[in-house]
Amino acid sequence: MMPLNLPPYESRIADQEDGKYIFDIIRKKYIKLLPEEWVRQHFIHFLITHRHYPAGLFRVERFAVKAYRKGRTDIQIYNNEGKPLLLVECKSYELTLNKKAILQASVYNHDLKARFLVLTNGLKHFVFEFTEKEGEWSYEPLADIPFYSSGQLSVDSDQK
Repeated sequence: MMPLNLPPYESRIADQEDGKYIFDIIRKKYIKLLPEEWVRQHFIHFLITHRHYPAGLFRVERFAVKAYRKGRTDIQIYNNEGKPLLLVECKSYELTLNKKAILQASVYNHDLKARFLVLTNGLKHFVFEFTEKEGEWSYEPLADIPFYSSGQLSVDSDQK
């Protein structure tokens, strides 16, 4: 698999009859190793190790309604009260992130209403802060992926 613009980690890869599988520490099982899964697993480890998100607050591959069709969100992270904080949409490193991908992620977040939305293909990462005022919602781009701190997210890059 291709090196990503994320810190490397020691992935657990298993060979099976139908291909390679990678261990998902959130779902606690091996998942078929496809380019999008490679990105998702790296991003999960990045968030836990480098942005201090507790693994117990993650939900992976959850159903969501998308324009009258069911879809799945890649990564959802909640606070200790069960409210959504961060939604991550992962794409294959082979794909270019475009308006269609951003729209898909924002549609998923329309009902979820996570404060932050991240779109990544492992090479590029786009981060947005979601706000809703009087029924109008908007996304403001951010320069960096927020840190987790005491049940909240912070855009302070000086956190350790």
